[in-house]
Amino acid sequence: MAWDAGEQFKKDLDEEQLGTPEQWYWCLRHNRVEQGRQDPERFLLGPFPTAEAASHALESIDEHNKAWDAQDDPARPDGGGDASGDDSADGTGEDGTEKGDRP
Repeated sequence: MAWDAGEQFKKDLDEEQLGTPEQWYWCLRHNRVEQGRQDPERFLLGPFPTAEAASHALESIDEHNKAWDAQDDPARPDGGGDASGDDSADGTGEDGTEKGDRP
């Protein structure tokens, strides 16, 4: 196999000359870490600065969701919303009926 001068030149160049390396993403379609946008954005989580950070994307999202749920309703130990399905501020459900009017 012939010697590849390209790799040697890359070692001699700095980041400014090479450009910024592509960032890392977690691909929901392939369930793996990928460098650069290889799929449509709707399938990508990120960008992340390293492949290691991208590999923990789903764990990070789970942690963030739990924290946000706890902020939404700190009185409930599980952090969930109202079990009645009443998520509106005025006490009406999705169908517009009062909470007490529903069966």
